[in-house]
Amino acid sequence: MKLLKISLRAAAFLVLFLCAISAAPAQNQFGKLFTVNDSGDSRDAVPGNGVCLDASGKCTVRAAIEEANSAPDQDAIIFDLPGNVIIDLSLGELVISSNLYIIGPSARKLFIQRIHSASTNFRVFHVTPNAGVSINLRGFSISHGQAARGGGIYIESGNIVNLTELAIHSNSAEVGGAIANAGTLNMTRSSLSSNAALTTLGNGASLGGGLINLDASSKATISNSTLTMNTSTSGGGIFNNGTLILVNNTLTNNGATVRGASIANEPGGVVSVLNTIIGRDLFSSSLAGAFVSLGNNIITDARNSSGFTNGVGGDQVSNDNAINPLLGAFSYNGGETLNFPLLDGSPAINQGNSCVFTGGCPAPVPSNLALRYDQRKNYSRRADNAIDVGAVEYNAGILTSRTSIGFISGRARRSGASVILTRITTNEKQYQIANPFGNFRIQNIIDLDPYILEIKSKRAGQSSIFVLEFDKVFPIFPIRPDPFFSEIELSEQR
Repeated sequence: MKLLKISLRAAAFLVLFLCAISAAPAQNQFGKLFTVNDSGDSRDAVPGNGVCLDASGKCTVRAAIEEANSAPDQDAIIFDLPGNVIIDLSLGELVISSNLYIIGPSARKLFIQRIHSASTNFRVFHVTPNAGVSINLRGFSISHGQAARGGGIYIESGNIVNLTELAIHSNSAEVGGAIANAGTLNMTRSSLSSNAALTTLGNGASLGGGLINLDASSKATISNSTLTMNTSTSGGGIFNNGTLILVNNTLTNNGATVRGASIANEPGGVVSVLNTIIGRDLFSSSLAGAFVSLGNNIITDARNSSGFTNGVGGDQVSNDNAINPLLGAFSYNGGETLNFPLLDGSPAINQGNSCVFTGGCPAPVPSNLALRYDQRKNYSRRADNAIDVGAVEYNAGILTSRTSIGFISGRARRSGASVILTRITTNEKQYQIANPFGNFRIQNIIDLDPYILEIKSKRAGQSSIFVLEFDKVFPIFPIRPDPFFSEIELSEQR
């Protein structure tokens, strides 16, 4: 299947609609689509033959990744498994060594974990050096990994990794209990909880219970996410040696026995914080080191840190947890990942900077960051025409809309091609046949969910696969012309 780049022309109304997300829906094209149909842990029988099959004729997640790693194309992996499924890994870590997209149905439905009875320690995912610039993990849970670096995920240098709607919990490592990052990490609408950096897994460093940025070249941007109940010696939630940007997150109830219960920033590291709740932590003050406030934060215990001043730039700052952000119970609250709702009277309500919805946030926040949703995805980020501080909006309404997509080729070479659109969260499918001009249109797409679009042409070299995401914080690739489609039209229906 041919890897394609596409151009996009949106109707004027939809342009305004999509600007609240990222100027355009992310549309990524892939070489092959692999569908996991078995929850076991087995290897691909013949890596590189373009077919995901183990020795028993099943496609497991390990076999799919091994098949994807064996080819230079950018591939996608989805799941067709009944009900709520646990994939217990027994054969070691899942190694990603090429551009890849893995999309699960939900972090509440799919659980990928190191099996408790495994005889050795190993992490769950390992992204090898220079594996790719578009590695995307979305819609599942990662747990029970154990390693020296990154119990849940280890991202080595030269990679751009995008995490969306993941629940990463109950992992442990010497450094980076949940994630150890040496590349570029973008994480949104996710939760890191109950992870730990443990001295027993290494040489006693115990840094970054939730996340560690390993060195000066490490970069992480985190938005609409919750970090809680992560523990370590230093940096219970995050230990930073690189560049860290936090936008509309909630960090609370993390613990460090020495310094920085939520965040420890090392000399030379840069941490920029906007619209974020940090505090009510365990064992030590919430922060350690120097920080850059971009405004509108709630810091309940700023001892042992610099950069936050009460009343300056909309920040609410105290020592010894004098400020209470009034958070509810850590639960789903209507979302796919666990989060903390704001209770009545919370000082976070309506106190955020609206730039996260309208655009134009202060540097170094990416200029194309726009949060239409809160951590729960289908809940508005701007309830009551104002923005709250933290990962979850108070009194937010549910957003619903539908979109249609028209592919306009202007060439007959796609005539008669079979078109299959799969809604990944439910595996529901829509079918079309391209008309004599190679054009087609698909109606009633619920734009809060990711989709796989397969175009199976009768002519060699003209089949392709698209991943459609209308809710991404950042577009992954620039939109470029494509040799088969002159334009793609989008229109919204309420």
